[in-house]
Amino acid sequence: MFKLIKKWCFDIHGAHRLWLDVLEHNLCAQKIYETQGFVRERILRECDKYEGEYHSVIMMSILKREYQSQS
Repeated sequence: MFKLIKKWCFDIHGAHRLWLDVLEHNLCAQKIYETQGFVRERILRECDKYEGEYHSVIMMSILKREYQSQS
């Protein structure tokens, strides 16, 4: 799925950068995104409220040149 999304963004639509947000405590998802070439950029502290509690979110991204080097 990730390969198709990256291909669609970079090859078909000519995007320069693709990003996503992941909850800070979701270490499993972070590892998966890292295996797909995504890099941690910043932490958005306590920006997501779920069940009455605030949670921090990590922004991750991959650049077109990084995607191309994977292919």
